[in-house]
Formats: sequence, structure tokens, C-alpha cells
Amino acid sequence: MEKKRTATETRILEATLACIERDGIEKATVRAISSEAGVNIAAINYHFRSKDQLIEEAMTMALDNANADWNEILSEGDAVPGERLESFANYILDGAQRYPKIVDAEFTGILNGEGDKCHAARSMANVEETLSMIFGDNDEAKAKATAFIGALFMPAITPELFASTTGFSLEDSKSRTAYARMLARLFLR
Repeated sequence: MEKKRTATETRILEATLACIERDGIEKATVRAISSEAGVNIAAINYHFRSKDQLIEEAMTMALDNANADWNEILSEGDAVPGERLESFANYILDGAQRYPKIVDAEFTGILNGEGDKCHAARSMANVEETLSMIFGDNDEAKAKATAFIGALFMPAITPELFASTTGFSLEDSKSRTAYARMLARLFLR
């Protein structure tokens, strides 16, 4: 359940995400965040107690919002499964293009063997559960859902490598859409 936040807390969390996206997670400072949010450092310390807690809550807020969007996209009852998968893939790929440093912050921990601490890793079960509405709930369907997620997150975390090996570029919206459409068709066979 999402924590009820004050307007100031929300503004600070949004500023934190903006600083992470602009500067990277390692270079996002409390001073820069306070400036971005238009609050003093004392307000940040009052509401979040530490930079680690602030970053944790900001990343949780971002992923909670993404999870809500994913669930809505994948649960659209009127859309055929292929359209839902394509919309989901487009959402992921568009987000990776628009917020590369936040994606990097999420997946660096997974790549460093700290998956249990990463928001993205914790949300995979939610995504796989939602994908089960399309793929089914047996072992083969779960493997298909996992492979589908991998086919989306590989380009998200290594866009240059992905473009050089596949010819699909996340920077080009038509290319992203073509890749999303191809994935949806491939995985619904």
C-alpha cells in the first residue's frame, strides 16, 4: 500500500528523481535535491531522515507508478492480447529512452548481484503475475513471461549494444514501436 505523502514530500521525491535523471544516482546530492525542490536541507532531513531513505522512497514511488501503469496496460479487457503486449513493450522502451539514468540506477544493483535490494527486481513478480493473464499460469507460460521481460530490459539497460546487434534503436520512436510489435507477435505464437 502506498504511503500517504504531503505535497512537500511529493515535491522532494519528484526533485530527487529529476536529480537522479540529470546527474546519476551517485552524484545526486541533498543540496541539489533541495534546490530542485525549492526547500531547505532541513526539510529534507525532517521528512526523510537520510539521503539513503530519500532515494529509496523516490525510487519506490517511481516504480509504484510504473507498476500501476503496467497493470492498467496489461489488464485492458477490451484490447486483444497482442495489443496489450505491444502497449506494455512500448511503455517500457519509451521509459528507458526518457529516463536512462533512473533505469541504470534500478538495474545496476541487479547486475552487481544485489537483486534482492532493487526495486525493479522486486517488481518482476508483479509484472510476471500480470503477464500471466495473457500467457497463462503454467511453467511454460511463466518462462515465456520471463523471456518477454528480458527481451524488454536488455535494450533498456544496454541500448547501444542492442542497437548495434539488432538494428533497432530506442532513440527512434518508429524503431521502438516496430520492436514492440515484433515482440508481441513473437511471444504470442
